[in-house]
Amino acid sequence: MAAASRSMADAKRMVAGTDINKQTLGKLESGVTMEDYRCLLKNAKVISGNPAILLDAGAKAPTSSHGPLGNAISSSPDRMAILNLLVRFVKSRATFFTVCVEQLADTIRCRIETDDALGEQKDDALDFFLGTLMGSLMSRGLLPMSSPQIQLTRPRSAQHEYYQRILGSQIRYDQPHDCIIFDAQELKLPLPGYDSSQFELAIRKCQSLYPDHLQTHSIREAVEHVFDMSPGMLWSVKQVAAGLATSSRTLQRRLQKEGTSYQQVLDHWLQKQADQYLIADSLSVEATATLLGYGDEANFRRAFKRWFGHSPQVHRQKSSTTLSSGALL
Repeated sequence: MAAASRSMADAKRMVAGTDINKQTLGKLESGVTMEDYRCLLKNAKVISGNPAILLDAGAKAPTSSHGPLGNAISSSPDRMAILNLLVRFVKSRATFFTVCVEQLADTIRCRIETDDALGEQKDDALDFFLGTLMGSLMSRGLLPMSSPQIQLTRPRSAQHEYYQRILGSQIRYDQPHDCIIFDAQELKLPLPGYDSSQFELAIRKCQSLYPDHLQTHSIREAVEHVFDMSPGMLWSVKQVAAGLATSSRTLQRRLQKEGTSYQQVLDHWLQKQADQYLIADSLSVEATATLLGYGDEANFRRAFKRWFGHSPQVHRQKSSTTLSSGALL
């Protein structure tokens, strides 16, 4: 009885200063306001007296507590698919975050952008998100994963060692972005809990309930949006199809109906990005190759010649000549 009374009192204290009813505290979706969310984060730390309470809460939250998104995570084919789910549906559960996935040589960088409007609670919100994300990737008896590297913009705290233990990762501070660096091959290893029918059902449920940041007017636009959200990755048709909750064959067939193919869409997007990096941004060939996901510069040069009909150097010279001629007119 005493424990129940304390629990009710804590719930009341948690929602103090907000417009949230304590009976619905555990059922919050994305409708919570910025002001109420900040108040909840602040109250949680005051009530617990634990500066790392939000990290703990995120790490211990069962995947099932995240509704259809949690079901999709539990039945995902691999960890890469889990990250792709966050790119698509993160705002259904955490409206104050944006997730981008990029491939850098043999690693995958998951960059997390937190709304500056969270103010003093920005790091607290990120703690909860990091705990939830790492818990989803490393829990439920999944395949073991070597320690990822977490990079944080904040300075090192007194809880550094505790954070490393809870997150199972090495942490670097005072970095330009908040991100997690994973081994690319490990993210693509098949997970033992994969259930294709359950996975597709959960994604369809997510699409019906939540804003889908890949939902567009055409399948080509959906594929291009996958590329836009995760620059630096050379996506295979199988990976994109899984992220769109369809099969490779169905994806190719739908693209064919729109008069194109997966390879054509990919080449067009890479060609556009290469031109942007080389000409508009004046980056080197090596840097451009890396940003587009090519671990081997020679492979990038061959692909570039296929796209433009000439080498990157010739392309830069032609663009420079065109610009100079335009300036004289």
